[in-house]
Amino acid sequence: MSSADILLTAFTRGRQAVDLYVSDSARRGHTWGEESATERLLMNAWPEVPYVQFNRPQEKAIGADWLWWFVDLTGECFGIIIQAKKMKQTKTGLTVDFKYPNNTGQQMNDLFATAHEFNLPAAYMLYCGDMEYRRDSNSWCPACSGEDSCCRRCERAGTLLLPALAADQMRSQTPSIAAMDAFDAGFPLEDAVDRSVSTKPLRDLNIRSLDLPLHEFLTAPQHGPREIAKMMFEVVSKMRSGQFSAVAPERPRVSDEDVFIFSATPRDTGHFRTAYYPHILNGLRRRLPEYVEPVMNGAPPPTDLSDRLAGMVVVQI
Repeated sequence: MSSADILLTAFTRGRQAVDLYVSDSARRGHTWGEESATERLLMNAWPEVPYVQFNRPQEKAIGADWLWWFVDLTGECFGIIIQAKKMKQTKTGLTVDFKYPNNTGQQMNDLFATAHEFNLPAAYMLYCGDMEYRRDSNSWCPACSGEDSCCRRCERAGTLLLPALAADQMRSQTPSIAAMDAFDAGFPLEDAVDRSVSTKPLRDLNIRSLDLPLHEFLTAPQHGPREIAKMMFEVVSKMRSGQFSAVAPERPRVSDEDVFIFSATPRDTGHFRTAYYPHILNGLRRRLPEYVEPVMNGAPPPTDLSDRLAGMVVVQI
């Protein structure tokens, strides 16, 4: 078995463990939680997917955001700040609450604040349960509309990655509509490491103003961390294409070219809370930050990590 197949098997094992936890809890009338789902995902994907859970001081109000790094053999990497979010089962189908808590949306605001602190994209890990758990919502599948019992997307849809910029646009919707749109827009976590799954050339609204390296990134096949970044970008780019605000002819936002793979990106915000190019693509780095290797080898995490994050995952592609 190749290293890619081994990694995909680990992600599948983790997703299946979460599906079982969510579905068993629902059948028994138990409340299940996002943090427990994440623990099951990581424990069952280990050791192929190494992770470190930080000791969180009780006196500090710390969220459940995890820092994920996807890194290839060249050292290039893509980082994401990920918040777990449950899909609740109701009599009419699944719902999701992006306005938590109490219709304030503070959880989402905190997620974006943490992502801004690390200059990384924000995303949700949506836990949707197995096909029986979402039996009244399987028609939402963008691949088969619930009509194919062997659909790979349906099988993997228990754990979906959704860019937070996309979720932010769903925050004003009812929980049932938000769940439907999130289920449609998100992509299975397993797809991120499955070499047989790849994005198509993208025709983003800003495509004509891009420099050659960024243009090629969007229109040519990618692999590893770049492909995962492109999957994240594709979700938001498609949403941007449906927004009616004009593309502003502004100078690109410039970042440190020694750190970021794409150091100059369009500042177009569309209807998003921030410019979507730098928000997502600043997650693509030439190398891992210096703190990653020591922390993964058992060193205490720096306080700027442990004060804001629940832990860190490093996926070697």
